[in-house]
Amino acid sequence: MNKIIKFSILLMATVLFLGCTGARGPELPANHLIDGSYIDIHSPNSKGWSKMVHSNSQVVFAKDGNISGESYVARVVFFPLAVTKTKNEFFNLIKTQASQSFNEERFITIESSFESSEQRSYPCAEAKQLFKDKMAKTSTFSFSTEEQFMQVKS
Repeated sequence: MNKIIKFSILLMATVLFLGCTGARGPELPANHLIDGSYIDIHSPNSKGWSKMVHSNSQVVFAKDGNISGESYVARVVFFPLAVTKTKNEFFNLIKTQASQSFNEERFITIESSFESSEQRSYPCAEAKQLFKDKMAKTSTFSFSTEEQFMQVKS
């Protein structure tokens, strides 16, 4: 890889939170274009998603699940990367950065796997992770928390 890679995007498309809380914007159309300072992205390609956060470092979407207290979050994270010369160096750098993107005081890693992906014309890595969230809020109007699981596929 001769190109200088400055940023990477980590999309966590199916993150399940039970009792996810936070201010949400209006519901977005499926596959809605979101203009970004570095790259344009699209909202998830299904109904019911709202934008929760839009900053220089991340865009977060959320939607309610089918049962009370169930919700889903899709998160795009932008983080700086060092220059890599090979696919293997790139893959290892993404793996390290993705592993460090969760608060270790809040989340315990249960499972984590990374694989190189050839789905795109450029280097790409797929991650599958399962975390225990030790501080998940149980309600928007409550300060209580409980342990819950978070599954990530990116």
